Amino acid sequence: MTPSLRSIRPAAAVLLAASVVLTISACASSEGGVGGAGATFSPEEDYAGLPEGMVGLPQNPSGEPQLYWLQDASQIGITLWGSSSCPPIVESLTQTSANAFEVTQQEIPPKPCTRDLVPHTTVFATPTGTTPSSDVTIVLDGTSLTLPAER
Repeated sequence: MTPSLRSIRPAAAVLLAASVVLTISACASSEGGVGGAGATFSPEEDYAGLPEGMVGLPQNPSGEPQLYWLQDASQIGITLWGSSSCPPIVESLTQTSANAFEVTQQEIPPKPCTRDLVPHTTVFATPTGTTPSSDVTIVLDGTSLTLPAER
């Protein structure tokens, strides 16, 4: 006896609903605060300037990237230095291990940019599983930077 089309439809609807739920939960785990190798995180905040209370130039005359623990280590701040009209912006963080990440930057638009050197900060929630009491490694454009352990 072959099943009728009417008896197959409810089963297909249940399978479709289950696959949608699994897909949404998989996407949510890689966008939220849950970490793990391969998880990618979007910024919580992005703004011109330094985080409140932090020091930049002249202590950083070369404009090197700066990393910060913010909000009692519940956030990681990344400050890049560049043109005020075409600022370097961190687009995402991809976790490579518990305390290691790789940065992806937005493309700088193909337009004329001012030749000034100003800070631009991007803030991420510290992913679950990241240990602020240990150093964190962040790779930016192939260069490994260290965010010292929160003491």
